[in-house]
Amino acid sequence: MSDIYDEFIGKKPRCFGTFTLIDATNAQSDWAVSKEFLSKQILCSCGNPMLHVFASHNGKMHLAPITLACPVCKKREEIFSPDKHGWDGMNGDNCTKIGTLEPQLINNIASRIVVEYSYQGIENYEDLIEDEIENPEDYFDVFNLFKMDETGNLEEIVCYECA
Repeated sequence: MSDIYDEFIGKKPRCFGTFTLIDATNAQSDWAVSKEFLSKQILCSCGNPMLHVFASHNGKMHLAPITLACPVCKKREEIFSPDKHGWDGMNGDNCTKIGTLEPQLINNIASRIVVEYSYQGIENYEDLIEDEIENPEDYFDVFNLFKMDETGNLEEIVCYECA
């Protein structure tokens, strides 16, 4: 029997819209290394790897919704809000930690952006596929977003448990 993850883990979750995801091979992360934990660098569809991040905040921490903007082609898209994306968002479950303030620019200088997301609990994904859900890749259970410096070190912007 093939691994259930092989059926969807290579697909891009729809929340990333027109952005491109590539393996973040140069990111210095302590993220788990098994198949269900993914680490991707986000590129603009125009090819630019240097992006601006907009996030809400509550005075203590950055919060979703998260929007990325390209300084080259001027594209701007929301990529994550836990009330719409991930396991809880896709299931309409109660979500916490959503900012109420208009998202503000986080990085004045565009940066390489890395996202980490996961699909833990294979039985959950077996159930989705058995129920003929067409987009199990949209049901990730963790979402972390980072700025990456020139040496590959990551600075966390947001971290969400989505299930």
